[in-house]
Amino acid sequence: MFALVACRPDVDPAGRGEAPSAPQQPREIRAQPIPVRGKLDFDASLLPPGARGKYPSFDGDTFSVTFSDRTGKTRTPGETFDEVLAPLMRAMGFEARLKSMKIPSTGHVFQQLEAGVPIENAVVIVTPSSMHGTLLNRYRVTNAVGLSADAAVSALPQDLAPLTRSELVLLPHGRAADESIAVHYAYRTLLAARDNPARTWLAWIDAESGCLLQLTPQFQDE
Repeated sequence: MFALVACRPDVDPAGRGEAPSAPQQPREIRAQPIPVRGKLDFDASLLPPGARGKYPSFDGDTFSVTFSDRTGKTRTPGETFDEVLAPLMRAMGFEARLKSMKIPSTGHVFQQLEAGVPIENAVVIVTPSSMHGTLLNRYRVTNAVGLSADAAVSALPQDLAPLTRSELVLLPHGRAADESIAVHYAYRTLLAARDNPARTWLAWIDAESGCLLQLTPQFQDE
């Protein structure tokens, strides 16, 4: 039997929580939902020419935009950011977050960072005629890095073994005290059952408390 330590939202609004009193079988643990705020102040006049599509309805919402490009030129990642992604962020009212975007050396996948740490799922993919993804504007980091990756993983049940090296990320997880999106430092790693390596879970472990913020099965029950 596995004794998985999950963060209980009814104990701590910041998501750190306490250990459950009884062992639990492995199960899916979902991060707390982010707050859905009112409609963004969207300024369509700032969009690239010919842009249309599904724009975000709230902070952290997904978007998918197509646009016409009659120049025919091949953009560098920097040009793609300046001419395509930055105008969209300004139209969304996210201008203050322009410097948080990592411009890749190759390719056109743009990751949002906070103090050099990637924000989970805050990524924009740009093609010559479209872009889609998710970005955060109003958020607050609600924990600290108090554990090393090895210490966080070693706190897990011995029945589980890490398959990949842990990566420090920021996981959107509930609501902060100021009503913005709470993001938590977490170690993301792939785990497997020692007695059945085919059964794996993708885990996000709180980097301060060591409890599980999210656990996603990578298999389907028969």
